[in-house]
Amino acid sequence: MDTGPGWFAHTLADADVVMAEVDGGRIYYQATAWVSVDNNEIDSIDDVLGKKVSFTSQTGSSGFIRPFGTLVSEGHVAVNGDDAVALQDAIDSAFASHAFPGSYGGAADLLVRGQVDVAFGNDRLHTYLEDEDRGLIKPAFTIGPVPSHVLVVSSDMSENTRKALIDAMLELNTDEYNDILLALYGADAMLPTTTVLHLASFGENLSALPGFDDRLLGR
Repeated sequence: MDTGPGWFAHTLADADVVMAEVDGGRIYYQATAWVSVDNNEIDSIDDVLGKKVSFTSQTGSSGFIRPFGTLVSEGHVAVNGDDAVALQDAIDSAFASHAFPGSYGGAADLLVRGQVDVAFGNDRLHTYLEDEDRGLIKPAFTIGPVPSHVLVVSSDMSENTRKALIDAMLELNTDEYNDILLALYGADAMLPTTTVLHLASFGENLSALPGFDDRLLGR
C-alpha cells in the first residue's frame, strides 16, 4: 500500500505494517514538485499558490499528502474547518485549478501537455514518461522525505501465518527469486519493519489535513 492508505489501514482498521519496499537502495523517497524545463518562475513551495497543479491521486503520499500537508502546516494555506468539505474548499482556493489523474504518469503527462504548471510526485516522476518526453520536465524543488510503500496485514493474522508470509517475501530478495519480485511489484527488495518504525513520522503530515480520513472513506 502507499504510505497514506497504509497509515489509515493501521489507525482505522487496526492493521499492521510488517514490511517496507526498497527501491533504488532506499526505504524513503523525496516528494518533489516538477515543472516544464523552460519554467524558471517556480522554485519554492509558496510559488505554487494560484497555479494550475496536478496531484497524483486523492491518497498519494508524495503526490498529495506531503505537498498539500506542507502548504497547510507551514501556514501558506488555511483549512477553515475540520471536515472533508473544509479540506476541499482549501484545495479549491489555493490553486487556479487542480487535477487528480490517479497516477504518477498521469500527473507527468498533464505537465508535458501544458495543462498544468506544476506536477507533484516522487523524485523520479520523469521516468513515468515516454523516453522522448522525459527531457521536457525538470524538478523545481523537493518537499521532503516520504516512507516507501508498505506491506500491511490484518492484526487478526496469527503469528505463525505472519511469520510464514514474511519469510516467503524475504525469499524474493534472493538472487534466485528476485526477478519474481521485480516482475510482480517493481521493488528491489522488501525489508521487515513495523508501523511505528516506518510510518509514525508521516502521521504528522496527515494531521495537517483535517477531514482527510472522511474524504478518503467518502464519509
